[in-house]
Amino acid sequence: MNKLQWQDKYKVGNEVVDSQHQQLFELAKLTIEASDHAEITRLFMLFYKHVREHFKTEEDFMRNINYEGYLQHLEAHNKMLDHLIEVSEKQHSKQLVSAEIQTFVESWVLEHILEEDLKLDHDLKQHKRFK
Repeated sequence: MNKLQWQDKYKVGNEVVDSQHQQLFELAKLTIEASDHAEITRLFMLFYKHVREHFKTEEDFMRNINYEGYLQHLEAHNKMLDHLIEVSEKQHSKQLVSAEIQTFVESWVLEHILEEDLKLDHDLKQHKRFK
């Protein structure tokens, strides 16, 4: 099975967040499958834009409910954004190959959702009104 195949076990219990996660999976998959440098760059930049929007959504939610793991989660977001910028710079200067993007995107998407976002599961289910 493709590592970037959306599965229900990735759901965190909030329609907005889950929808954004699904969209990130799709963009990551398209980026990995692209073969043209210009297309990879375009898709990766789109992926980056959606990641930033998604992080803002999560961060707004966490602040809204006074999530106790907010600062740790924010730090994880900032580290990933820094890494995405590094990957983007390498891609732009043609120093990065698709396999490196694939490894980064697969590990990032899965690890962040499974290790960080699922910690929000209980709080998200308790605050379904956040949409």
